[in-house]
Amino acid sequence: MLEVSIRKSLGEFTLDATLDSPGGTLVVIGPSGAGKSMLLRAITGVLRPDAGRITLNGRNLFAGDRRLDLPANERRIGYVPQDFALFPHLTVAGNIGFGLRLLSRSDRAARVAEMLALTGLESQRNLRPAQLSGGQKQRVALARALAVRPELLLLDEPFSAVDAPTRQTLIEDVHRLLATTGTPAVLVTHDRNEAMRLADRLAVLISGRIRQIGDPSEVFSAPVDEEVAQFVGVEIIVPGVVRALEQGVALTEVAGHTIEGGSNVAPGDRVLVCLRPEDIVITPATGGAAPTSARNHIAATVARITPWGPFRRVELHAGFPLVALITRHAEEDLNLAPGTPVTATFKATAVHLVPR
Repeated sequence: MLEVSIRKSLGEFTLDATLDSPGGTLVVIGPSGAGKSMLLRAITGVLRPDAGRITLNGRNLFAGDRRLDLPANERRIGYVPQDFALFPHLTVAGNIGFGLRLLSRSDRAARVAEMLALTGLESQRNLRPAQLSGGQKQRVALARALAVRPELLLLDEPFSAVDAPTRQTLIEDVHRLLATTGTPAVLVTHDRNEAMRLADRLAVLISGRIRQIGDPSEVFSAPVDEEVAQFVGVEIIVPGVVRALEQGVALTEVAGHTIEGGSNVAPGDRVLVCLRPEDIVITPATGGAAPTSARNHIAATVARITPWGPFRRVELHAGFPLVALITRHAEEDLNLAPGTPVTATFKATAVHLVPR
């Protein structure tokens, strides 16, 4: 169990963060300059907070009111920095074994061999960092941090220094290694895909404050405010007013349309209606479509169609902007083009309302 509640000011920036993690992998996601690396440095003991408390498994690492600040080397925390920080004069095996100097020679050799096997680096054991690829360097840094069997592993943007194909492989490697070793971790990133793949618990850090923390699916589907919604990829955010509640379902007026969606709101509340493009289905504007469980059917016009990887991104105008993601075949079947009238359909469960 990690518990953090700290405050630290550097110049005009203030980190005022409270979070906890009962185990597994906590991913802290946020934009550049949000204070993510600063948070990790405080947990490691490299940066002393101005006030607050940090505890790990019931052991105080920092307690401002008691003037307690354990040195970094006494915290039993492993750390993987963005730039790997490998020792250029040491081999792969030498780097991995660097923190094991208190072990006997045989125990140290056994631990290094174990980590080489876990990370698939046996054939590179005698190479030096300059002879390694970016992905191999990252595996060495990870193996070195895990070799000391830390109570907690911290990873600072661990995939930022490698190319996209290598990044996907490394994400899977990290997921596997953490599961295999059972090591609790805190990983910081600005990448939503990394967060979705690795997080058991997700915290959103914006402008030095933890704005939301919880189950990843909850954070992504029910952001607490507009800034969090934008950062976790909720592309459709439009203002509306709740006109009524019917059996726990809010009826919200948006640009002359009534949108149904469940939420803890009251009639008269001004809200932001949040939707994801992948939740919107496009159907022809006319023709006897069969009834569905989807409660929202909005008349719209195609404004623009652009490629979006294997999909098509369809921008719609309905008195307010909507976006849908569809396949190329769906585009052809619907004969879509700018100006085409369509119906945008989505379920009430896809609608998330944020007070404004």
